[in-house]
Amino acid sequence: DGLLNDVDTDDDNDGIEDASDPFPLGNEERSYGIDIPALDSPASAGGLDLYSIDGDTLSPSKVGFQSDLFAGMPMRFALPVSFSSGQINPEPDNVVAISIYFPGQTQIVQAPEFCIVSTDPSFVSVLCIIPLSTLFGDRKFGYLEIPVILPPKTNDYVYLSMGVFLDDSLTEQFPDDSLSNNTVALAYKLENYDISRWELDNDGVSSQLDNCPLVENEGQLDSDSDGFGDACDFDLDNNFLPDDLEVATDANPVDRDLDGIANDTDNCPDVVNNDQSDTDFDGQGNACDRDDDNDGVEDADDPFPDNPKESSDFDSDGIGDKADSDDDNDGVADESDAFPLDASESLDSDDDGIGDNADAFPDNASETKDGDGDGVGDNGDAFPNDAAETIDTDLDGIGNNADPDDDNDGVIDSEDILPLDGAEGLDTDGDGVGNNTDTDDDGDGVPDTQDAFPLIGLGGRLDADGDGYPNDCDEACLSTGMLSDADDDNDGVEDGSDAFPLDASETEDTDLDGVGDNSDAFPEDATETKDSDGDGVGDNADAFPNNAAEAIDTDSDGIGNAADPDDDGDGVSDAQEAVDGTDPLSRFSCKTGCFSFDVDENLEAKPLTDGLLVIRHLFGFSGDSLTSGAVSGGANRGSSDAIATYLNDADSQLDIDGDGEAKPLTDGLLLIRYLFGFSGESLISGAIGAEATRKTAQEVEAYIEDRVPAQ
Repeated sequence: DGLLNDVDTDDDNDGIEDASDPFPLGNEERSYGIDIPALDSPASAGGLDLYSIDGDTLSPSKVGFQSDLFAGMPMRFALPVSFSSGQINPEPDNVVAISIYFPGQTQIVQAPEFCIVSTDPSFVSVLCIIPLSTLFGDRKFGYLEIPVILPPKTNDYVYLSMGVFLDDSLTEQFPDDSLSNNTVALAYKLENYDISRWELDNDGVSSQLDNCPLVENEGQLDSDSDGFGDACDFDLDNNFLPDDLEVATDANPVDRDLDGIANDTDNCPDVVNNDQSDTDFDGQGNACDRDDDNDGVEDADDPFPDNPKESSDFDSDGIGDKADSDDDNDGVADESDAFPLDASESLDSDDDGIGDNADAFPDNASETKDGDGDGVGDNGDAFPNDAAETIDTDLDGIGNNADPDDDNDGVIDSEDILPLDGAEGLDTDGDGVGNNTDTDDDGDGVPDTQDAFPLIGLGGRLDADGDGYPNDCDEACLSTGMLSDADDDNDGVEDGSDAFPLDASETEDTDLDGVGDNSDAFPEDATETKDSDGDGVGDNADAFPNNAAEAIDTDSDGIGNAADPDDDGDGVSDAQEAVDGTDPLSRFSCKTGCFSFDVDENLEAKPLTDGLLVIRHLFGFSGDSLTSGAVSGGANRGSSDAIATYLNDADSQLDIDGDGEAKPLTDGLLLIRYLFGFSGESLISGAIGAEATRKTAQEVEAYIEDRVPAQ
């Protein structure tokens, strides 16, 4: 019934007080069990009877199984242990040793903490070595329970023995025989049970699997994971103490914390507090109240746990912040301190929430930092990390200092009268309003929508009808370029016939190059306009536009042809090439020493020698297969290695059609056809690459001609 026999005045619950009951434990054999009520069918009726034989009731005081469980299902083996005298010493080597021997084949559902299980054919033993501090805490009562499933034997025994082992220095504190080893034997008898039909509590869980077979608990909750469901667990917190009775002393009320104050009147029933102090009068003593003064701040965080008016002491001076006139102890009273909890700050001149000491702009509420130290606050600085820039008017990522067109209107700043206004580039009348916005661009009093000359002011001239045309337009008026003037530039040529109606120095542009004939050194050549050195060659075509003695530099060596002894830079002097009959302006035209299609170097290029050598090379021939039958008798370059090296070095020269690759069926074919005398369409037909840059017969012929010896 949850009351230990030491406290229970009717241990067997038979209605007869133990003091008057000859068999206070239920029968003359000191039984610890109660018969199981019969089931529906007489055939399935069964019972369990447990009793002790020659037991010592001093310690353990009582032993038994939960009376309403039996073989084949989880049973509760319960062992209450109490001290009758002495004091519990929690030294770690003071332990209780308990040995329990169950019949062979008994299943230990779950061994308790500090216990180990050993199995032999004839018995299953559970040995528990439990520290006194764990079993008893600061009490004199402990409780051990083990979930077991007994084997289906008709009769058997369970034995247990217990001893308390203490340091020698402590033994004399326990003078009576409560410290002696004790052995108790329990006999049990099972009759007429049919496990397969047992589902006794109607919770839908088979009794064999039910962790509370006789108490309905469909969810099978077992909070402490000890094998007993919460619905029937005597010790829900597994602290070796039954929930309904944890500490009992004689007939006195329960006092869990042993402070001499009964639980029902103790304002901290689980914490010793003899003085019952309760600062906030909330019914919870200070010893167990997390907030003694009930100010909303837990004691652990409250430097004034007993003062409901104080809960913080910012400067740790022992005076609560509410009473302290200078919370941060910075020498400025809180009432005058803009930052009463920040010792590094006391003023905030611009009321921006940043103290003046940390504020780079203490008098500007819109700014607090200047990352690049340029004097412009980061909030207003388009480049807060670049001291050289602060503004980016057109938001193009380039600061105005570096941006040539700040407003990105296409007019560079040096020419833009309104460089920071992207919508404006001109202000004809200089009134500070751009033409796009200004309704009178020339500021002559005539609205642009009515002004024939919106960009030319009347200059005080009379305009009676306000159409922008002056009543009288004299020479000065004409000089402004008004359209009423038939000859705007007054050069004697009417605007309709004047190629430069606004330039009095020019009227014609014969070559239509935009430069008037009077200024154009080559009025009939649109590619040239100047001849700086007066050598008759336009500057655009003149390699030396400021040197009248030179105009051409064929080999681009910086020496004009007039002074260069080797104009084409082929290593053969112009004089020698005149003797050889080669072209001194083509580096590919020489007898020897420069590239030519005279591969075998016999001073002539032939189709069945040089042409064949090139096409074989492009097909990948080498060695004898390259040169066999293709080298002339007078060749100066005859070995396959020398020819292969020559052609490899000239790979780019072999790309006749200019498509970036030298191939046998295009470049090779073009060469051999040319050397055979082909020309025109017959030369190039089917032999030009798709990506060729030299596609016409004329281009191909000119390319090859420059690279063959003169005949």
